[in-house]
Amino acid sequence: MNCNLAACLFLSVLIEFSFRERGPTGRFELAVVIPSARNHFALRKVLRDTWFGDIRRQRYFSDRIYAVFVVGLKSCLIHPVKRHTPFSCEPADLVYPVLRRTVISMRVSSSQTEAVVPVGPVGYDFQVNFPIAVHSLGVYDFGSDGLQSNLTVTLYDTTTQEKISHIVFTPQDAGVVADSVRFKPCAVSLVLPKEFRATVVAEGFTDRF
Repeated sequence: MNCNLAACLFLSVLIEFSFRERGPTGRFELAVVIPSARNHFALRKVLRDTWFGDIRRQRYFSDRIYAVFVVGLKSCLIHPVKRHTPFSCEPADLVYPVLRRTVISMRVSSSQTEAVVPVGPVGYDFQVNFPIAVHSLGVYDFGSDGLQSNLTVTLYDTTTQEKISHIVFTPQDAGVVADSVRFKPCAVSLVLPKEFRATVVAEGFTDRF
């Protein structure tokens, strides 16, 4: 549901009016507002046949609880997968991934690698927009001339802070270089579902790495 300002204000007035006009004391004790897409008839029917319907049918609950579905005036023509959020009708600014091939998720130009030389931990957060399989993790080798010290890369579940993959790079076992990045395979390939939030952190960088 895409609730614009006018619709939200109308809904607020409707609930406030109902709170004042109904109930044994003139007020409801609880308001239950459920956003619902226009085409979700079956889902609404399930609620009406169970607890939502019980609220309406039983006087004890109907006097105390205000329950209502909020349905948009028109259907959204954008497929749910392509929406910015499940309850909006705004297109997500996404590009479909290349299928059936391995891709490098993040690239850095040569000018950037020359300008940015990190010291200490380096990391970034990302959200998965389409299910992906992670086969390898990598570290930057600025200059592609080998590593001078040990580096580690760790992939975390951002929500739980759980470590889900960890790889050590050494000068003797530095992995395979591609576009100034050295890659080593994960011990186990990982499948990250849509909307999974992850953090990847590389550590061990010094001014001579």
